[in-house]
Amino acid sequence: MWIWISITVCLILLGLLIRKSKLLFLLQCSWIWILTALNNGGWDYDGNEAIYNYSGKNLFSSLSGWANDLFAYFAHQWGWDYVRYNAVLATIGIAILAYVILRFAKRPNMALSLYMIYPMMDSIYQKRFFIAMCFVVLAYSFWNEKKKVPFLVAVLVALGFHFSVFIYLLVPLLDKLVEKNKKKLTYFYLIAEFILFRYSSNLVSYIPFGNLSPKFDEYMSKQQYSSLAIGVMFFVLQMAYIVMILYIGKYWKLSGDGIDDMDRKIYESNYVAALFLPLLLLGSTYVRYFRVYQIYNFIFLGNRLECAQKRYVLSFQLVYCFVLLLAVASLTIFCAGDMGIESAFSSVYENNVLLGQP
Repeated sequence: MWIWISITVCLILLGLLIRKSKLLFLLQCSWIWILTALNNGGWDYDGNEAIYNYSGKNLFSSLSGWANDLFAYFAHQWGWDYVRYNAVLATIGIAILAYVILRFAKRPNMALSLYMIYPMMDSIYQKRFFIAMCFVVLAYSFWNEKKKVPFLVAVLVALGFHFSVFIYLLVPLLDKLVEKNKKKLTYFYLIAEFILFRYSSNLVSYIPFGNLSPKFDEYMSKQQYSSLAIGVMFFVLQMAYIVMILYIGKYWKLSGDGIDDMDRKIYESNYVAALFLPLLLLGSTYVRYFRVYQIYNFIFLGNRLECAQKRYVLSFQLVYCFVLLLAVASLTIFCAGDMGIESAFSSVYENNVLLGQP
């Protein structure tokens, strides 16, 4: 297991040091594919396998999981086991991430390295959310390029794999409000959040996407922190990421060097991400909503290092602080988890068709 972990660490370090090597990018993608697509056990695996085994009996059993039902239906017809089914979906997800990163990142190897630090391991556990997240990443690229119909299609496909991504349908509204007035948006959103969580169970019962109330109630009540202090720490951690990106972006925006249209939109999207921070006080489940923003932030950070700016200003040094915080926080969270860091790593590196059997 430690040999495989060492390979991951080496690829991360090489990606942070080497700018644009196509060979290194291919090696990174291949390693991510091996770990993600060939996983055959570990955390959440049995639950995801059970969902696959019981889904796909009909083409569309519910609107909230229509894409999963559709793919699973044909997979069952072709006699696929869950390992093969997961491999195909993971391949699609990784291809989407590679496409978006190659298209917008000036340092694609760095973006992949940061993804390998976080959230790669969580993506391996949370298989259905991973594929949904990848389609949302694709949707964001469409939205930032003002392609409204492809954006909507990509989000609807994402919804078909994991209904929790419905929140990204608010992106057009929140984007427009951010453009108009950031302060008014903050007040509006906080009020909306209060109403949503005050009457969440009643509101969800009226949504025509299958029986979502039990799942929503589980997120709202059963998956809470053991103490509020943990929620506050998650809140502060995510806020630190956002503040660093906003400070870095503000400097380069004011300097007028190296900020193109996509980078500007990534920078501004962090104002929207900040509005989701109160969710972190409810439970760690909501950390997943920030992954899409983080992947684009990884692109943004690499692009900043490509700019010909003074290397000793705080904004430049914060790029390295972001990377260091991401690594330290990820290791700390795994160490402090119920299963421990060794169990987290073994779940990924020992439960693999190619690297080892459970």
